[in-house]
Amino acid sequence: MIVATFLKLPISGTHSIVGATVGFTLVSKGTEGLDWRTLGTIVASWFISPVMSGIVSVGIYVLIRRFILQSSNPMVSGLRSLPLFYSMTIMVNVFSVIHDGPKLLYLDSIPWWGALIASLGVGVISALVVQLYVVPMQRKKIL
Repeated sequence: MIVATFLKLPISGTHSIVGATVGFTLVSKGTEGLDWRTLGTIVASWFISPVMSGIVSVGIYVLIRRFILQSSNPMVSGLRSLPLFYSMTIMVNVFSVIHDGPKLLYLDSIPWWGALIASLGVGVISALVVQLYVVPMQRKKIL
């Protein structure tokens, strides 16, 4: 990490931590100290995550292009879809925090369906707030 920083190379904190942990384990316990399956899963996620992100991004772009940008009135279509985009983003984030949240906050005791219900509730509330406040404000500024 120090060498990469000195050479002004982009580095990932996660990669550095995993590399340091693997290196220390190899020095202290040898190859028997590593759980190779877990390490393989971590390394595979480094390759799978960008590919999956790209696929999802292309899908979202195709939908936006088809239903908003190529519509007869893209501005109105964009404002109409704004609550959906806000609510979906907030739902994913809330679900992630509740489902994988810290044990210190006792979020690990909430079942996945509880996290789903909570995220749906927060998503619906955020969609209403965006529809009632953000969309009219943006409509005044834009149209």
